Amino acid sequence: MTEPTNVRAMAGKSPQLLVTQVEAALVAASEQIGGIAEMAHWAVAGLAVRVERRGKAVSELTVGELLAMLDDQRQRHHRVFGGEPHE
Repeated sequence: MTEPTNVRAMAGKSPQLLVTQVEAALVAASEQIGGIAEMAHWAVAGLAVRVERRGKAVSELTVGELLAMLDDQRQRHHRVFGGEPHE
């Protein structure tokens, strides 16, 4: 197994926390999915309808599918209520 490029580049320098692109993507996805718990109940209900229409159990969705549905729900919210979409 080889070291990530960013670790090799830091050889001889003081140790510091290095985050790979994959680690950053995992954290970003978990924050977005975790944000569902903070959404208004009607927004969660709308997301649930999207999941049901997909015909899969939540546990069968890929991360990408769930994130795409979550983004669609956020876009809908901003079309209805205005404002700038944010993540």
